[in-house]
Amino acid sequence: MRGGVLALGHSGYPDFCGFGHSIEEWLRSSGVVSLFPLIELDAADATALDIWRQQLRALGGAPQPDAAWQPGVTRPWRLTHRTLLNPGSTGAEAYHLALEAPDSPI
Repeated sequence: MRGGVLALGHSGYPDFCGFGHSIEEWLRSSGVVSLFPLIELDAADATALDIWRQQLRALGGAPQPDAAWQPGVTRPWRLTHRTLLNPGSTGAEAYHLALEAPDSPI
């Protein structure tokens, strides 16, 4: 298998892009061949995002830069279950959400 990682993060945190680096290490140790070096995206870094898009274009997986992108049609999903994962935490609440897709296709 081959793959590439876009690590999302914020340089204000001590473990900048730590999850992305962990995924990258796990992929490599699992035998995945890197298509390109890990790309770190700091907050809304337009340069890193452009590099990611260039890599995808080179693989044939992204529109050309001048292509007009339009978001797809969205349909509402239904919340079927919500469970608080960290009761009593000193931080913000974290929930596990279960969603149900709409029945009919567009």
